[in-house]
Amino acid sequence: MHRDVFRPAMLMIETVNICNNDCVFCPYSSQTRQRRTMPPSLFAKLIRDYGAIGGGPVSLTPLVGEVFLDKLLPERLELLRNTPSITGISVTTNGTMARRYDDESLSAILSSFTRLKVSVYGLDAEEFRIITKRDEYNVMVEQLVRLLRLSHAGTVVVGLRHLRRREPEAVAAWLAEIAARADVAKVEVVSETREYANWSFFDTSKPLPLDGTWRPVKENTTQCLIPLVALQAMADGTISFCPCANFDGNPDLTLGHISEGTLADMLRSDKAAKLWRWDVWGIPDFCRTCSFHLQMDAAQSVPWLLKDPIRFVGG
Repeated sequence: MHRDVFRPAMLMIETVNICNNDCVFCPYSSQTRQRRTMPPSLFAKLIRDYGAIGGGPVSLTPLVGEVFLDKLLPERLELLRNTPSITGISVTTNGTMARRYDDESLSAILSSFTRLKVSVYGLDAEEFRIITKRDEYNVMVEQLVRLLRLSHAGTVVVGLRHLRRREPEAVAAWLAEIAARADVAKVEVVSETREYANWSFFDTSKPLPLDGTWRPVKENTTQCLIPLVALQAMADGTISFCPCANFDGNPDLTLGHISEGTLADMLRSDKAAKLWRWDVWGIPDFCRTCSFHLQMDAAQSVPWLLKDPIRFVGG
């Protein structure tokens, strides 16, 4: 709560819904939303409105996009740094497009982040190409090394996204090689998986390549925990109750548009109240078979959730 507003722990802002990859387990290429960059005026209003409900951490992780394709990223980071109510800045990135910045510019960008998580899509060139449909494995590795080398210790972490089944020793050897090239003590891994969510979109009867698997799909009936963690602003200024899987702006989960109202008003709206009472008003169709879904009682296993939401979302 902030005064009379029941609010999530953090704000996620998709400043760009354009990506350089087209991963096999991401619905990026299936979105019908116009691909765009968020105008500075909408971004500034979001930050003002967020401050008005207490502020806190901000994540610049897009729903489906790549933050290093946002040409306004340095200016956005400056605004966030200069806003007292913002307590931390994080992002998840595929890292490849960090090549757009020279070392001096990239160092300045990295100095603004509390945490920057690099999603590593495969540990060899073939696996990377199968996942991303791009032939840029060596570029990804080079940029990951730069990000680690130019950042303060502990800022850059990685999430490993596999399709191949690998022994822990092989993964450890790959990480050790990256650490040696970057001249850092180690590479911190905050997540690792071969199992992927369906985004309420993918046909999970169709297998993923190699050894990749889909997360089991079930009929969700209980309130989802994830909207308690964050609120999502999309690149066009649409505000989504779901910060996680609502890649195409489903109207059932839309609270409004930032140019037409405040975050406080949207969070106090009848629609938000109903979305918090699935037991009374029913579960949105989009959420029924979403395999990102987490039951509310999962919070018992992460008691630090509301105090450190960046750690929960990873970046």
